[in-house]
Amino acid sequence: PSPSSVDHQPRHGHTPRGRPRYAAMDPMSIPGAFANPGGGGQQGVFGFDAPPADPAARPTRPALAPAAPAVLDRIKAWARAALPEALVLSEGGPKLELYVRQMACRKPDCVPLETLIILLGDGWHESAEVLAAAKEVTEEQATAAGETLWQSALARAAAATAAAGGDGGEAAAVAPDTADVPVPDADGAGPAPPLPPGTAPPGTIVTTYNTTRVAVDPRTMPMPGADPLTDQSQPGDELKIVLPRDIEDMEEGAEDVYVVGTNGRKVTVIAGLDLAAATLEEVVLRSHLITRMDGLTSLTKLTKLELYDNQIEMLEGLECLPLLTVLDISYNLIRSMAPVAHCPLLEELYLAQNKLSLIEGLDGGAAAAASAAAADADAAAVDADTADAAAPAGGTAADGATSGAGVGSGVGAGVALTKLRKIDLGGNRIRTLAGVGACVGLQELWLGKNKITNMDENLEGLTNLVRLDIQCNRITEITHLETLTNLEELYLSRNGIAKAGGLGMLASLNTVDLSNNRLTSTEGLEVAPALEEVWLSANQIPTFEAVGTLEALPAVSCVYLEHNPVASEVDYRERLKTMLPTLTQIDAIALPRR
Repeated sequence: PSPSSVDHQPRHGHTPRGRPRYAAMDPMSIPGAFANPGGGGQQGVFGFDAPPADPAARPTRPALAPAAPAVLDRIKAWARAALPEALVLSEGGPKLELYVRQMACRKPDCVPLETLIILLGDGWHESAEVLAAAKEVTEEQATAAGETLWQSALARAAAATAAAGGDGGEAAAVAPDTADVPVPDADGAGPAPPLPPGTAPPGTIVTTYNTTRVAVDPRTMPMPGADPLTDQSQPGDELKIVLPRDIEDMEEGAEDVYVVGTNGRKVTVIAGLDLAAATLEEVVLRSHLITRMDGLTSLTKLTKLELYDNQIEMLEGLECLPLLTVLDISYNLIRSMAPVAHCPLLEELYLAQNKLSLIEGLDGGAAAAASAAAADADAAAVDADTADAAAPAGGTAADGATSGAGVGSGVGAGVALTKLRKIDLGGNRIRTLAGVGACVGLQELWLGKNKITNMDENLEGLTNLVRLDIQCNRITEITHLETLTNLEELYLSRNGIAKAGGLGMLASLNTVDLSNNRLTSTEGLEVAPALEEVWLSANQIPTFEAVGTLEALPAVSCVYLEHNPVASEVDYRERLKTMLPTLTQIDAIALPRR
């Protein structure tokens, strides 16, 4: 195909030489562009969903909201303390895990933020909602939730045993009556005054739509008179929990997890991977509905993480993954890449089609230090005894919470990512090359479809660069390439370049793409004697005289001049072949061999 008709599919839609495609394409052909059209799904490249037939039918699925990791660990430790020492329902059965997240509640009777506590089983889960922000959850509420989650798990196991014709034994236990749970007042000094009739005290556990809920005092809710136990939810309002292990079997000791969501089943939460934390090296969760990078902090041996085509808005937990060499978060909603500074061993970084406006973190500078300081500050906010409780005996990640204290300190801060060999930041909102100059080992830099206006001095230190792509930007002049003596491929299509200059020192350059620019001649290309492929489609080159400088290229084998005035000349191909006898291809047509 013509190199001027390109689209962007990083690493998976390349031309034969490995060049990613960036230009406009049919949005229906983009994976995930219209996934989950009800409104909660992937927004794809163009940032819109297919509207539902009835706008009133759009579901109100709650969204995960940020909360300090140390606060979530504190709640997890409290809930874990209410569970048996060995989190298994039967001998040889899978180990259960706790998952805690803060959500933005969109139900009409709900507080702005609620905390979700989930007991994760093998293909099932039991959920408890505390109708309060994570930092306001009390130990009594978390403990009550943990107790009821365990009883629900036992009841589930008993039902399964009974269905199989066995004896439920201990698993036949039922949830205790929790109506008499004491209710502390605001100061914690004693019981609170009586609640309005028909309401339950804080800490009471109820079940609605298979979701256990922990009521809070309705007097603290933003909507006066609302009943915290009145179920006004509809099917689809609950946060659907689908884990990687719910789709693909995972064994203890596994070295990789590879789950692609194109078969209809979508992972929504990253959890349940602690079983293989000691051995897991690669995690690939492509084309799912994941919104948060949680559940990864225990995977300290991870070297490859691919979360391509999800709904992730923030890079999180990278300070716990110092061994990463490949990171792919393309086709998400990331606005800052600064946390990559915590991964000094990175060799390949893919953040194409996000919402980045700056190139950050590659120099391991202040951004990493600030991120580490913030993580330590969050951990310091937790009481010392709570932090101790967050790490259960034995210290295994599967058995309890991992304290966030000190996680970010000293990891990556101040260390430039000099091992990086390939960066793909195409399809973002980047306006300047500032921040890329520290990656002195870089061999491939892909920055197509951004808003870059100048090729500046940040390129000069990239002396190992082999491929440079800055197509679909706002560049008007080719500059600062003199030191890139190893450069072999240069892609600058769809800019505003009027003259092909600045190539004099590029002795290794064999491919140049200047399609869709403002060139009126090929002057400036003759100084690159190694050129084999010259792509000049859709410029303003008028005559054969204007391409005469190409005769100075001894090895030129492919030339694109379609959509130029010269391409409408009589006997265009025959004359061009006579002028350049080394040609084997003109435009998209291979020439017959003599």
